[in-house]
Amino acid sequence: LMTLARRCRQLGVKVLISFNGKHDTYSRMVSQKSTREVFISSVMGIVEEYGLDGVDNDWEYPSTKNGSAQGNLYLMREFSNILHAPNVNKLLTAAIVPGKYEGSNSNGILQETFDCVDWFNIMTYDDFSTSVPGIHHSPMSLMEVAYNYWIVKRGLPTHKFVGGIPIYGRASGITQSGTTMTYKSILAQGGSPDENSAWVTSSSYNGGNTPYEVFYNGRPLVREKTRFCIDKGLGGVMFWEAGQDTHDDTSIIKTAYDEA
Repeated sequence: LMTLARRCRQLGVKVLISFNGKHDTYSRMVSQKSTREVFISSVMGIVEEYGLDGVDNDWEYPSTKNGSAQGNLYLMREFSNILHAPNVNKLLTAAIVPGKYEGSNSNGILQETFDCVDWFNIMTYDDFSTSVPGIHHSPMSLMEVAYNYWIVKRGLPTHKFVGGIPIYGRASGITQSGTTMTYKSILAQGGSPDENSAWVTSSSYNGGNTPYEVFYNGRPLVREKTRFCIDKGLGGVMFWEAGQDTHDDTSIIKTAYDEA
């Protein structure tokens, strides 16, 4: 991490520490000011030790079912007070659901949280089915649904919406785990950078003897999503995740960058 942070500083790239873990652990932590203080102090110690540029909340997810939504608001407000102080001036971000299935997780991001956070990484992917084949986990329509939920319905400031783009593919209609595949692995098996699905094999699925269809984002779809975010005046796009990308003209990140 020290090596990465040092190199990123040389390149003018910001690095944030992201936290994630079991829901119950975070629910208990945010429920009391004393435990929130211990957690915030620990995270800020990492930020200071490694010279990082801020903090990302990737809880997945605070909920309205058990009071953790309110606790998350307290946590983010307390982080914001520290990170956004004039003498600190660091970033605070959060990863949240697209809002297609409105309920305890989407509503778990309370309205007051909007003011605390510099931007939200909207996870517009992983909308798949283990029982129904042919469902793309990250189509253009999911980005549009997320925009309508967070911007139109919830009133999130447009510049705080950062649309998510996957650099991996998911199968649909398959219950067996291990069928997700990185973009670079899909292309290595003959998938096209300009299509959104391909037939692949994986050693995790029937010993690699049975091809299955995997759905992903190719270059035209990435350009379309990036253009959508530009035209709507949104904060940008983000990716999960860079290590799954190629390093040539087929690159998903390069495709979005060139469009932007």
